[in-house]
Amino acid sequence: MDKFWTWLWHGSREGPRGIFNVADRYILIHCAISIFLVLFLKNGPVDFAQKALFPACSILVGLSMAWTTRAATLLQSKDLRDKLFNSKRPAEDYIYGFQLAILVVMIMLCYLAIMAGGGLNISIFGQPWDLKISSFWMFFLISMTLRECWGVINATNMLSMLEYIRAK
Repeated sequence: MDKFWTWLWHGSREGPRGIFNVADRYILIHCAISIFLVLFLKNGPVDFAQKALFPACSILVGLSMAWTTRAATLLQSKDLRDKLFNSKRPAEDYIYGFQLAILVVMIMLCYLAIMAGGGLNISIFGQPWDLKISSFWMFFLISMTLRECWGVINATNMLSMLEYIRAK
């Protein structure tokens, strides 16, 4: 059995590296969304983080945790585990996939907490560019978090459907 960090960077026995769950072709969509929001959102990122995101983050964390718990409950079924886990898709790919989604949420929450607090007082390219770069990463992480939360819900629903079909 691989540990999470080994799975993330090196993959499981037969599967790809776990990082490819988030570093895939859809990353371009997250970049496009982020660039659009940096260019056209009226409020600055600090105001945005302070006013809108902490309640939304609470909801996303709650959803991810609840659905991950549901998935863990479903994976307790021996018949379902026997159908899902094999040499091509070991248990690590399923279980650590959920853990990776929670890690993305936690990274986004830490970044938002820093942004809501006014950001870091470090200037590299000058304030206007630094603010745009910080905004880009904030919106990028938000977009990734939304995708990962949806992925947790979708995977759990698929497990629920498999359990239902298996029980028939």
